[in-house]
Amino acid sequence: MTNLAAQNALAFIWVHYTVAAALGQLGIGFIGVQGSLPFVAILSMLSAAILVLMFVPTQQPQSSHSATLSFKQIAKLNHAAIIGCIVSGLTLGSIYGLMPVELTHRNVSQSSLSALMALVILGGMAVQTLVPPLLKVAGRTPLMGMFCLLGVFGVGLVILSDELSVLAISLFLIGMATFALYPIAINLGCDKLDENFIVSATQVMLFCYSVGSVAGPVLADLFMDGTQGLMAYLLATMMATAIYMFIASIRTKKHLVAGE
Repeated sequence: MTNLAAQNALAFIWVHYTVAAALGQLGIGFIGVQGSLPFVAILSMLSAAILVLMFVPTQQPQSSHSATLSFKQIAKLNHAAIIGCIVSGLTLGSIYGLMPVELTHRNVSQSSLSALMALVILGGMAVQTLVPPLLKVAGRTPLMGMFCLLGVFGVGLVILSDELSVLAISLFLIGMATFALYPIAINLGCDKLDENFIVSATQVMLFCYSVGSVAGPVLADLFMDGTQGLMAYLLATMMATAIYMFIASIRTKKHLVAGE
């Protein structure tokens, strides 16, 4: 699989993932979280997915030999890509785990909560269409920095205003910023790698994302007693990441080269 084909496949997967996540958030508002109905709905969807795999004809994907990266090779992977995957996990993990709590603390009604959470996912879905063309005109490392600044701007809107409409715009922008990091980081981390090592490199990136997803809610919880709560955590995380990405771009002197 070529790098372009892998990039298109990743974008395709992430679009479907974000669509399903958005529908799931809206489904929570429709079905609710009380009683046995949510469990029935979940089991029904899982059963339907299994039936599709069992009875719908599918074609075995083309397989190729893959080699495992050594620890020395892992250490030589692009550091900005590693940081991007970790920060993606740190932010998305905390958003999934603690954003409903944060919105409740901001006196958001239960009826609006699921819609606002869906806006985060819709922001992530919208950004998947923007990433491929942006990769052609901007470097990947500074692009991650710019998306982090977009997230900082989104958080700043919430800090400045408590209006529900402002909160909705803010969450949409935060969704764009956080969901953009992982695919860009994966693309950067696999750049110029031998095709045999792409699977192994992707596994390393996924592991970094998973570590961030586990650590994110734990670290974010330290901010929850503050005035801005989760928003302060997201602001600190994305601002620090933006600064790192821009410094890394300047140091490598590749920030003006498309695709670097």
